[in-house]
Amino acid sequence: MPLPALDADPTEVAVPWAVLTALGHAVNFATPDGRPAKVDEIMLTGRGLPLVGSLLRANRDARVAHAAMIGDSTFQHPLRWSDLAVDKFDGLILPGGHRARGMTPYLESAEIQRLVVEFFA
Repeated sequence: MPLPALDADPTEVAVPWAVLTALGHAVNFATPDGRPAKVDEIMLTGRGLPLVGSLLRANRDARVAHAAMIGDSTFQHPLRWSDLAVDKFDGLILPGGHRARGMTPYLESAEIQRLVVEFFA
């Protein structure tokens, strides 16, 4: 699961991780620099948007999944995007996000685009 360094949607990252690991699958994370990703705090907590934050934040199940995920060693020690190759993995999950500051480098990454093309091939 390649992630942007910042601003992925916590629900779109944590819920698939929780479901897949509960079913016994290994989930690997990757970030541009091999450091743990930081999800969009507004989407996680609702803080920062006084009028609508509580409506936008992740639901309880997603917040619980996120708390468990960030303690997992695979999340704490991600691969680098450049380490990803289609022959090393059985699947690809591309979580989304809402804030351009973190998502734009992810969406425009030649490494991620290459990986997606290879998986579709």
